[in-house]
Amino acid sequence: MGYISNFIVYFLAMIGIIILALYVYKQFNVSGIGNRRSNLLSIEDTLSLTPRKTLYVVREGSERFLIAADLDRTTLISKLEERDVETIKVNPRMIKGANLSESAVSAQDNVRAMNKPIMKEIRKRLNF
Repeated sequence: MGYISNFIVYFLAMIGIIILALYVYKQFNVSGIGNRRSNLLSIEDTLSLTPRKTLYVVREGSERFLIAADLDRTTLISKLEERDVETIKVNPRMIKGANLSESAVSAQDNVRAMNKPIMKEIRKRLNF
């Protein structure tokens, strides 16, 4: 009977230590050890084109950038102006399946009335 009671006591002690360690980990992770946030950079929008290719709209101060990322590299596509953020139209010379870095993304003032999110409009224009 002594072995069973010792086992139960040690088992409950180990469960308690695991719960305590998980609690401490969550507290430190939220405060910034594992989750570092930048005051200068922020990701405003993302669009997953394929499981391994993603478009990001990144804000740095008052500037915005359109960035493409995949497993091998990260590419700056363009610096976005305020009118670019409101509406985006893909260059008509771009063909489906072309390399993302070769495709030109530009804004047109006459399309401002669309009021659609940037990434959804890009996805629609790229036929994804």
